[in-house]
Amino acid sequence: MQTPPTSPSDPSAKIDLSGLNSILDAARIKNGVPGMSVAVMYKGEVIFAEGFGKRNEHQPFTKETISPIGSLTKAITSTAIGELVAEGKMDWDETPVNKYLPEFELKDPVLTSQLTMADLLSHRTFNYSNVMYAVAGEAAANVAGTTYEQLVHDKILTPLGLSNTGFSQKAMKKLENHASPYHADSFSKAQAGEFRGGEYDEIYMAFAPAGDLHSNVLDLLKWGKVVVDGGKVGGGEGKQVLSKESVEMTVTPQTGAYPGSSANLTLFPDDDLIIAQLANIHPTELTLYVDYFIADKILNLPSYSTSTQQDWLFDEAVKATAKEYEVLEEEREGKGLPARIEGTISVLPREDMVGQFVNPLYGVITIARVIPHKDEGKENEEEGLEFRYNEYRNKMEHYHYETFKTVLEDLGVAEARLFSFEAGSDGHVAGLSINFEEPDLVRFVKVKTPVTTTVAEKVE
Repeated sequence: MQTPPTSPSDPSAKIDLSGLNSILDAARIKNGVPGMSVAVMYKGEVIFAEGFGKRNEHQPFTKETISPIGSLTKAITSTAIGELVAEGKMDWDETPVNKYLPEFELKDPVLTSQLTMADLLSHRTFNYSNVMYAVAGEAAANVAGTTYEQLVHDKILTPLGLSNTGFSQKAMKKLENHASPYHADSFSKAQAGEFRGGEYDEIYMAFAPAGDLHSNVLDLLKWGKVVVDGGKVGGGEGKQVLSKESVEMTVTPQTGAYPGSSANLTLFPDDDLIIAQLANIHPTELTLYVDYFIADKILNLPSYSTSTQQDWLFDEAVKATAKEYEVLEEEREGKGLPARIEGTISVLPREDMVGQFVNPLYGVITIARVIPHKDEGKENEEEGLEFRYNEYRNKMEHYHYETFKTVLEDLGVAEARLFSFEAGSDGHVAGLSINFEEPDLVRFVKVKTPVTTTVAEKVE
């Protein structure tokens, strides 16, 4: 069977992509990635779209495979809000956010009266904050008289034809071709293909506007093309479906991460080049360096066209990913936490620490007793306490005074956190504070209604 000749206008006619499949798959293995997809659009044509490895234990990861896109959601959220700005229903930097969402208040009333949508979406409130994106999404939904999810569907997903894009991991898991999350205990084990599978959390994400969308690389290319074309569908002469001004802020490289997955979308507006990637593991830098490799190849940049080209895939990506695993291990061990004060004890009774602690934004933390089974060889093992929050169930370790340490671990992403119990005027535990969001502590108040939290289970 003969291959039909390509026309001079066909962008793929000038680009040799032979061997790219085998190169990317070898790079996937070298960088410890169980499965991934890569898609490239150049001059309005999809010139490459392939899947590599496995999306679960048995099925391959294809170009159609659905996976969480993490913080790529933020650009879609801000663009949907931009549509309301274009309609004159909101503005970026004049009206305080609480005019759109009256229940939104900060401790400082002056700051509340000054904070705008641009402040929230630019992470210039306090620090990088998913919470502020959640506030922005809810404020926009309130103005539009609908839900945040419906707003995004109406303003972005439906007009752009992003039929493979949607909200919530619970909904994603119902789709036949979705990727399962994986993690590895170390980079060496990841390179050896020794992965541990997991499950996505079915609890709907509280910060949905910041990172709850799922998609595939084909939809990401569509989204990226509309952004590059200033809000038009169908190229330069196509239909203007989004405000040009509302998409200008999104013309930057974007990376998203969700425990057990990674997503990357890079736009080269001047060259009309878009590269989209998904992977079903979080600690990896390969998605970034694949961009460099493909851009060098397609645009014939010096690092590809000279004999001294950078080895993006098998050197730079590997070193960067190894470093990421090192950082994760440091976070698991608690590097950066305040120094432990040795020889101190907790005077508050352990049974007084047991119960539920509530924060209006973060929800409920449960502290439970864990009674070990008296198995052979464990007769002297003491009962302990367990920290429970959403999907986390972690042992508590006394750190100093009334402060304890726990490790929040989810699909390979592990962070040591300190939390401190506080006594009320009656001498009993009244609350606890934890450093969820640096540098500020988040305070949870103990629920006074008696709850049953005693458990008996085997401690490994």
